Amino acid sequence: MKSNIAIHIPQPCHEDWQQMTPVNNGRFCQSCAKQVVDFSVMTDQQVLNYLSNAAGRVCGRFADDQLQRPLQPAPKEKKKIWWAAAALPLLMVFGRAAAQKKKAPKENVVVIPTTRAARTLGLFSPRITPAPTVGDTVISTSTHISGRVVTATGQAVPFASIHVANYPVSAMVDSAGYFTLQLHAKSDSISLEATAIGYADARVQVATNTTNGITIILKEAVNKLPDVVVKSNNTECLRGFAGGLSIVRTYSFRQRTDTLVRKIFKAPAFNVYPNPAQRGQAITIDTKKQGEYSIQLFNNSGKLLQVQAFDAVEGATLTQISIPSSTAAGVYFIRLVDEQTKKQYSNKLVVF
Repeated sequence: MKSNIAIHIPQPCHEDWQQMTPVNNGRFCQSCAKQVVDFSVMTDQQVLNYLSNAAGRVCGRFADDQLQRPLQPAPKEKKKIWWAAAALPLLMVFGRAAAQKKKAPKENVVVIPTTRAARTLGLFSPRITPAPTVGDTVISTSTHISGRVVTATGQAVPFASIHVANYPVSAMVDSAGYFTLQLHAKSDSISLEATAIGYADARVQVATNTTNGITIILKEAVNKLPDVVVKSNNTECLRGFAGGLSIVRTYSFRQRTDTLVRKIFKAPAFNVYPNPAQRGQAITIDTKKQGEYSIQLFNNSGKLLQVQAFDAVEGATLTQISIPSSTAAGVYFIRLVDEQTKKQYSNKLVVF
């Protein structure tokens, strides 16, 4: 029974081929201190010749169409028979006229592709599997599988992962949702598994005789968090709900009274502009009264991010603070603290 050799790379290497040092038959990887043989420019026969003389583990670079399929050796040239060589001049004399009308037979030329769409690096393991035969005819078990991964509304799910159950075969979906892989299946049907971040895993059963135009639909995964309640021992507080999150924030009697009076008479202690503000931009604080102040910037979780002192005098009640460019977009709070009276005033700031 005839045996076939197929190349498999179970764990592809992510090192940059261009950053490696060129050497004979490939490049040298500084990360693992190993030579990486460039098999992508070789024919199947050249790959087989190299593997037959190689000792130990080999790290190589393959084109994707060289993987997970039997390597095909070059056909052996048939031996010439002595009597055929002796009769050749006689045949050439009688067949000269007929030969002029016929085209010259094409030579057996092996074409090496100069460019390939994708290449894979890593330690590989050649697998020798016997090819099933019926009489003297070899039965091919290679199956090409192609299809698309979409959402329930028909939109593409880019860069999803496709796995074949019970086979070491996988593929990555392109930006338009399409995928293609090659499988040497021995069963009548296979199971395809599709996974993507933010979507629930999907599995479809496909017959090996209908493996073109497969559509896999992924549904968005909804992870509902349990209710989280933040409580305070102070009964004088404000409560708010955001989804399943209960937010509790306490206020002193002075803060509640001062805030209520300013809201009624519409006389804020200070103004912030521009609001909303852009990250990396300076905002202006306009105080209504003279005094010594501390300007504090808090995020939505109450973490202090920035503190700046400011003396407001007659004719100079404006100051600026910068929003760091590394600040995430969201809702923030500006607190103005009077250092003499210890009164505190707050205002909301939206950063985008």
